[in-house]
Amino acid sequence: MSLLEVNDVPVIDYWLTFATKCKKLQPLENSVYVICNEDNFAEHIAWCETQEFNHMKTEHIFSNGRTSTDPRQSQAEDIKVFREKSGWMGNLHVIDADYLFEPDFNLQRIVEHSAVLDCDCLTVMAPPGAAPEGVYSPTMFQDHGVCAVNMTEQNPTVTEFSTDIVNASQMDDDHRCVCPLYYFKSSTLDLLGTVYDTSTDAHKGLSPFLAFIVDSGRPVKSHVVDYYFNVRNLDSFLFADQFFAYHAREELRKKKLMGFQDTDSNIEFAANANTAVDAQKADDMAKGKALARSQSQRVKEVKEGTSFRDEVVEYAYRFYAALAGAKTDAEHEERVPERFSDAAKFRHKAKEQHPVYRTSNNDYGRKAPGQMDMPMSWTGLNGEFTTSFHNMKYHFTGFNCAKTSSKIHNTMDDF
Repeated sequence: MSLLEVNDVPVIDYWLTFATKCKKLQPLENSVYVICNEDNFAEHIAWCETQEFNHMKTEHIFSNGRTSTDPRQSQAEDIKVFREKSGWMGNLHVIDADYLFEPDFNLQRIVEHSAVLDCDCLTVMAPPGAAPEGVYSPTMFQDHGVCAVNMTEQNPTVTEFSTDIVNASQMDDDHRCVCPLYYFKSSTLDLLGTVYDTSTDAHKGLSPFLAFIVDSGRPVKSHVVDYYFNVRNLDSFLFADQFFAYHAREELRKKKLMGFQDTDSNIEFAANANTAVDAQKADDMAKGKALARSQSQRVKEVKEGTSFRDEVVEYAYRFYAALAGAKTDAEHEERVPERFSDAAKFRHKAKEQHPVYRTSNNDYGRKAPGQMDMPMSWTGLNGEFTTSFHNMKYHFTGFNCAKTSSKIHNTMDDF
């Protein structure tokens, strides 16, 4: 699913964009690896070779040897394949590319905090609250398990991990849904084979391994995020695709609005912007004021309680309500009459077109004719239009369509 396009951009490109902002991961050519199935290995190689910004090496793309007919049981297989083929024995950030965080996700915060805490870390999110039926299922965000965290700490500690599906309405206040981004110490990854060789729940992904880590007493911290998108099923993918397009339009609208508000930002230098230095100062001041305004607006939004989570939840209400309405309409959709089912059977004979002027076959919604439209009637030797031409919108150009002199005798010439 990593090559699936959300708003015309592959999911893996979003993750690479997040990674480019992390100083600790630079250069990405040496720190980023991709594990994929044998079925789409060639597609990932082609994607890597045609990147606009080449942040990947084809040597860093590995196949786990699995196919669609013999799928892998969990991400643990991918981690073991990666360690065997790359020889990497250090700490590891694991990302499930079947999922995607918000467009402005701050991956650097996760990477930096995980390095400072120097222990295994998970990303978690609060379960969705009460929502209309069809918007969120009670188990929608539990693909990676549910954990209990101590939210009184500055860096919440994971105190309990459950591999069982829990109804969101039955969760306690300290329960959180685990998100598809992890940080494992090298000493923890050494236990991976031991856990899955003895576990009967290998099909549950990394959940048995995470439960083992928490139960063993090893310190596990958590990073709180707002939301994540699932692109593994059709409805969730359509929602992610439309929301990312909506978010991009909103960001562009806000940027344009901010630009209109900056019209007075260079008044101080308007009179003295005679040199390149003065113009640069004026531009720097304009950018500084725009940044200050955007930051103050963001602080205002945070104080008012608005967040990305509120934005995406509100959009989800509208999206899934429209989706449910579309499904209902499809169930009651009237069949097209048989006489209209085949367009080739339509008895339609087009009118003959004039060789010079534009003529129309549409008798409904007729607009006022223009300079090149066929006139309604002709008169006179000079081809002038009569009053039957609508609105008299014409200009006589002196074009002669017949003999210019009249053969009719004018009796007034006899006097």
